[in-house]
Order: sequence, then structure tokens, then C-alpha cells
Amino acid sequence: MIGLGRLLRSLVPGGARASVTHAGTTDLQSPALWLVDWALGRKTASGEHVTPDSALGLSAYYACLRNGAEDVAKLPRQVRRQRGERRGSDLLQDHPLARVLKRPNPIMSWGVFAQVLQHRRMGWGNGYAEIVRDGLGAPVELWPVHPKRVRPELKPDGRTLVYWVRGEGGREQPFEPRDVFHLRGLGSGVEGYSVVRLASETLGLGLAAQRHAAAFFGEGLAKRLVAFTKQTLNADAREALRKRIEGDRERNPVGSRRMPIVDVEVDVKDLGIPPEEAQFLEQREFGVEEVARWFRMQLAKIQYFKRAQGWSSLDALNTDYVVDFLTPQVQTWEEEIAAKLLTEDEVAQGLFVKFVLQGLMRGDVSTRIAYYGAGYRDGWLSQNDIRDLEDLNPIEDPAADEYLVQAQMTRLEDAGAKPRPEGRPPRPAPEEDAEAAWRAVRAEAEALRPLLLHTATRLARKEAHELEAALRRNGQNPAALNRWAREFYATLREKVVEAFGPAALALDAIAARHPAARVRPADLEAVAVAWTAVDPSAVRQGEEERARALAEAVLAALVVPAPKETSHAA
Repeated sequence: MIGLGRLLRSLVPGGARASVTHAGTTDLQSPALWLVDWALGRKTASGEHVTPDSALGLSAYYACLRNGAEDVAKLPRQVRRQRGERRGSDLLQDHPLARVLKRPNPIMSWGVFAQVLQHRRMGWGNGYAEIVRDGLGAPVELWPVHPKRVRPELKPDGRTLVYWVRGEGGREQPFEPRDVFHLRGLGSGVEGYSVVRLASETLGLGLAAQRHAAAFFGEGLAKRLVAFTKQTLNADAREALRKRIEGDRERNPVGSRRMPIVDVEVDVKDLGIPPEEAQFLEQREFGVEEVARWFRMQLAKIQYFKRAQGWSSLDALNTDYVVDFLTPQVQTWEEEIAAKLLTEDEVAQGLFVKFVLQGLMRGDVSTRIAYYGAGYRDGWLSQNDIRDLEDLNPIEDPAADEYLVQAQMTRLEDAGAKPRPEGRPPRPAPEEDAEAAWRAVRAEAEALRPLLLHTATRLARKEAHELEAALRRNGQNPAALNRWAREFYATLREKVVEAFGPAALALDAIAARHPAARVRPADLEAVAVAWTAVDPSAVRQGEEERARALAEAVLAALVVPAPKETSHAA
């Protein structure tokens, strides 16, 4: 049997030195643990050899790595400069680093590059890339390097790091830290721990359960018939009996359910092991939770919904995922970019790279409407700020960049006394230009139409789904269908009022800027009653038509003029 040292020599041509993770030295006679793991895999108590490649065959492990890699890769990246003593920062779109963060090298987009490094950082504990610089020392390309080819070494002074990178011929070449982009996971500080090595028993148990389940069903152990006879049969008789029992079975699911007919005294028994007794489901579900725990991954993010508690809780879990998983991952990227891809002078001037996470925290449409309405009404969001957050082009009007507050929120001593800026025409009195104010409110309310239609579509889809199920259950029983309709539509009316409440708040903020329009509070209850006053058995409208009708009704209700103040129609 070939010895370990001889095997490792054959795998690493040229006698490359093994990695030094902690104190001491290693060679091929006493190889480092990472080299043994890479060459042979870790033998676990379950009997499985776990390697970084074999672990990818476990769906929970692969899903954790894929989810983390794709989510980090899809985040927008911005090169920004702090404004010195002033608060805030400015976007630098023409900085040379911005090009590298879009196209790290000629064969990879940023999405591909970031997925490779993040996947290796999560699985291997370290993600490496070589930094290629121009004649002035500025980074121009980033090339991923596999972790098994890199050996970080802390020099005897305890303060200097060198990276030994093994080439194709097996010879190691030293690289200075400034030339190696290194993403570390949890580890010693010099390098991160390999999750595959630390979690080998967990992953081995999952792989063993997966392999055993496949063999269990593949060998037919889940359903196995055994025939007992009262006399000894020779080979020909045994074969004839087997054909008589299985002869009526065809090679298709229908034929396999036919009843075999045996006209001799034979006792046929089922000796199969039920899957529930083998505890396959329990073990495999437990394995999903165990693997997710290693990565601090939310179960809902890897499509495990057994413990989900409704969509509202999933929305909260998404926020928790961004805060507890993505933020630490992104922080490592930002810090390494600042250390390796920006010069000391640029950092001193306030340059930094920011991964934008706000887009993942926006929540659903109703929540965003409430958020934007409060921000606009209280003066910390402008119209163009809101449009930026919704990925819409700005309004080409200086007024859209102003920050406004309602008059009643000004300081008492300043009310009515603040001088009007030069060049700004005075606001017309309500009785002087009510028509213009009304048109302005209508125009700004139109901007809410896409959000209203999105919310209405969700409600119409829920109605269609529930109605279809109710018609299947009670289509032939009008009394039961009417009872269901009274309960369901009473609840749906409440949901309509609740869903469009934030839109009413946003319209309040718009109306506050145009008091001459005299818009009265929206009667969403009346809209909900009118929309849900339908005969379930007679509803023939599609979801889209129902959604458009609801959105139009809500929009009309939001801009109804106050009585006796103006005669304009809604």
C-alpha cells in the first residue's frame, strides 16, 4: 500500500512545502492537515470521505455557499469620497477603481469574480486573488487563485506576512501582501478556518444519509416481497414461481400495481422497512438545520420553509439575514479593498468603497410607501431621493430636490416670519389659484399609480386563489358558498384598508404642499366595501382587471376635493 508521504509527493510535484497555519514547520513526511484533507479527504465516523468537492453534493451545503456568493456578488458597489469636515460623501464614478470593480479581469465580470471568491471564503475559509498593477502601482486586474495553491506564512518577527503561491510546476513563489487580495473567514487572523474540515462530521452524516436513502430505494428495500413455501423447490421450480408472482407486473407504474395470482400454496409477506421507521426524513431535515447553523444562514434562504411562520415573519427574517449574515461578509470585502486596492493617500483623502445594502432592506410596497411618506412629510427625503431609492430617473426640476416640512411643524417664533428666498415667487393664496393647486395634487398623485397597482394585484391574486378553492368546495352548495363569502370578504375589506393606508399618508404629504386644493381625507372603507360587494359565483373578471379596478378606485378616493371648497370632479 502506498505510503501517505509518497502519495503526497506524487500529488505535489517538485516537493512543495506544506502550509504552516500555527507554530512549527511541516514537510511531506509530516504533512499539514490541509494537504491531507485535499489529497485524501477527511474520513468521518459515518464512513464518508469529506472533501470540498464531495461536500458540494449535499444540497444544504451547496445552497448555503451559492446563496451567500450570489447575494454578495449582486450588491452594487460605489467608490465614494467623504466630504471632509462636512457630513456625507460623494460618488466618484470616474475613479479608476470603479472600472476594476465592474470588470476585474478580461474573462470575468464582477458577478462571476465575486461569486468565486465568496464561495471559497465560505467553504475553504479563504478567498485569494492576485492583484495586477500598472506601472504607477494602481490595481488594474484581479485574478482568483485557488486556496490549495496559497500558503500564508507569518515571518519570525510576528508582524510581516508573506504569501507562498504554488505554480503549475509545483514551485512556490513569494508574494507581498499588497499583491494578494485575501478574504478571510473566521480563523487565526493569518488565515481562516476551513468549514469543510471543521464541519466534516456534520457534512459526512448528511452525505451518508443521502447515499443510504438512495441505496435504500434503489435496491427496493422500501417494498420487498418474500414468498414462503411449505416444500423445498429446485432451481426450475423456484424460477417458475418467481415468474408467476412477478409475471403480471409490467415495467410501468400501472402494471406494478396489478395483483399477482398464484395457484399453489405460497405465503407472500412484505419484509420492507417503511421509510418513516428508517427516519430518513427526520435525519435529512436535521441535517439541513445543522449545515445552515455553520454558516449563520436563515433556513428560508435555502428554501427550507417547514418552520416558516408566515410571510410577515419571513420579511423580518430577511432583515435579520441582511444584518447578521450579509453585513459581516460585506464588511470584510470593504476593509480588504481599502487596504489593498486604495493607496494610503487616497484613504487619507477620505476615499472608500461601499457595498449598497439599502435595496435589500426596503420591504414590501406598503411598507415603502409609509416610509417614503413619513420621510417626505418630515423633511428628510425629497422627491428625487424617493425616486432614487425606487430606481427611477430624477425629476428635472430644482423643486424636486428641496426638503419640505408642514407649516405646523415650524418653530412657533419662526412661523410666518421667515423671509422668502429671492427669486422665488410667493405661494398663491388658496382662494386665488385653487385650480392650479388641484391639478398639481392630481399630477403628483399619479406618481403613486404603479405602487397602488402593485398592492392591488397582490389583493386580487389572493382573492382569485381563495375564490377558486371555495368554488371547488362549495360550487354546488350556494348556502355554504354565501357563508364563506361573508366571512372572507369581511376580512378582505380590512386588508384593503390596511394595505392602502400608507398611500393615504403619502397623499397627505402631497396635499400639505398644496393647501388650496382642499383635498379631503380618503374614504378607503367605502372603496373596500364597493370592491368586495360581489357575488362569488358571478365573478368572471380576471386578476388583472380586478386589480386595475381597485387601483383606480383608490386613486380616485385619494384626491376627492373637500365639499363646498371646489367643484372639481374626482
